This record gives sequence, C-alpha cells and structure tokens, in this order.
Amino acid sequence: MRTRAAQTLFQLGSALEAAKQPEQALACYQRALEATPAGAARDNRNYTVAACLAGLKRYADARTLYEKLCKSEDEKMRTRAQAGLFQLGAVLDGQKQHEDALACYQAVIAVTPEGTLRNTRLLSLAACLTALKRYDEARPILEKIAQGGDAKLGPRAQQALTRLPRGKK
Repeated sequence: MRTRAAQTLFQLGSALEAAKQPEQALACYQRALEATPAGAARDNRNYTVAACLAGLKRYADARTLYEKLCKSEDEKMRTRAQAGLFQLGAVLDGQKQHEDALACYQAVIAVTPEGTLRNTRLLSLAACLTALKRYDEARPILEKIAQGGDAKLGPRAQQALTRLPRGKK
C-alpha cells in the first residue's frame, strides 16, 4: 500500500511539474520519497527531486542531492547523477556564480574516471577557474590536457592556455 501511495504521489508531482507548478510538484515528490523504501526507486525519485530543486533555483539543495546520488550503489544512477551535477555546474557558471559552479565541477570530477569525459569536465573546471582569475590553478589542468594526445580536446586546451594572461601562474 505504501508503495502505491508513493507511486501516486510521484505521478501527481510529474503532472504538476508538467503543468508548470514546480513548488507543488516538489511537495508531492518529497512526500513520495517518505513512502519509498531504499533502493533504485528511491534513488530515481531523489534524482527527480534534485532536478526539480535545480529548476526552482535551489541550487545548493540540488547539489547536495546530486552529490549523494553520485555515491549510489547503482552504476546507472551514479552516471545520471554525475551528469546532473555537471549540468548544474554549467548552469551556475553561465549565471556567473563561478564559486558555486566550481564546487559542482570539483565534486563531479572527483568521481569521474580518467578518460575523455573527465578531460571534457576538466576543461570546464579550468574555464571556471579562469573566470575566477585563478590562473595558477587553471594552467596545470590545461597543460595536462594539451599534452595528453587527445585530438579533439588537446587543441582546445592549448587554445585556452594561449588566452591565459602571461606572467600569471
């Protein structure tokens, strides 16, 4: 019975969100969470809550949930949560909330394995650091990517390096 109630509340929340009533949707989602046992369904609902919080510009709350979900036992959820956290960082970065964006980028990079995806995220981190005039932190990140041999990201990192102010480490 409890699971059915949670499902009904979640569906109501989805309908409210589709009807552009995100505050009411969030209340339904949160009530649905209370009735949802631990596991994949709970993680999925937490992910929906995080996305709703981000839509409501409650970025700190969204970040907290995404970070929690990045530690999920479910690999697919970890991947979704990492993407959500990275996207939240991009939104904050675009709004010139660079310190908050930096925290999102750092959290997601900490759980992203080596490879092209990590380097792509590192480029965003370096751009954010550059916007904060923290050139001494951006430079080694860009140098590592530029020297890493990636045909697509290497030139982008090299170009970003050439735009950094000279004499600033």
